[in-house]
Amino acid sequence: FQAADGIRASKGAGVQTWALPVGVPWGEPVVLATAGGTVNQGSVPAIGPAGEVYVVWEQGWLNTPTPSIKIRKSTDGGLTFGATMNVATIGSLAFTSIPGYNRTNINDFPRIAVATAGTGSGNVYVTDHSLVSGNAQVFLWRSTDGGATLGGGLRAKENVRSALKVRPKIGCKTH
Repeated sequence: FQAADGIRASKGAGVQTWALPVGVPWGEPVVLATAGGTVNQGSVPAIGPAGEVYVVWEQGWLNTPTPSIKIRKSTDGGLTFGATMNVATIGSLAFTSIPGYNRTNINDFPRIAVATAGTGSGNVYVTDHSLVSGNAQVFLWRSTDGGATLGGGLRAKENVRSALKVRPKIGCKTH
């Protein structure tokens, strides 16, 4: 991953590494979550309007049918991160086969976007799917205070064409 402002990220085994600016050697790894027998997987970074770095991931993938979505924020370019916050506990699809999907399991990894301009500048948005009453549904959580709290858990509108809604993507448009 390489953002337009030069922040680079490398993901793997729950470790996120950053370097600023482009061309500067990679720094020491920053461990966002220690394993401790729990799988931390699917980390995704996002950059805020003041250069803050947000990382969201799934904790408990393939360990439990109800993993958690976690988030951490850095205000110093990824050198250090604040406390881990729980966004939500979801119903995992990792143990559910999906008709037409040719894999033995599906990841539940969240996605994140941060508004960098406009009236919602600084708002943080996290989306993921969750198994609800046997069907996959898409949810959205929003923070209007720079990631200090995430409210919502708003479920996407029902779609009669499909009972399964999986792997949502998200982005922010400037208004």
